[in-house]
Amino acid sequence: MAQLTTITRSFSYKHNAGNYESRDFFCSRSQECTAEEADAVSEQLFRWCRSQVFTDLNEYLRQAKEQAARKG
Repeated sequence: MAQLTTITRSFSYKHNAGNYESRDFFCSRSQECTAEEADAVSEQLFRWCRSQVFTDLNEYLRQAKEQAARKG
């Protein structure tokens, strides 16, 4: 029986919002797998976390742009 291991990967991004303010975006995910699958699972988890962070960043930027347009 193959022994299971838990892989945890994360990704964070700090966005400069101007005026000495920043916004932090972070995602973390874990998954159990066999030792033989560890490298592939690790890469998949990292790509997924990175994708989630940039999806959230793009949504934040879209909302900030809309808010700025409403202010004039």
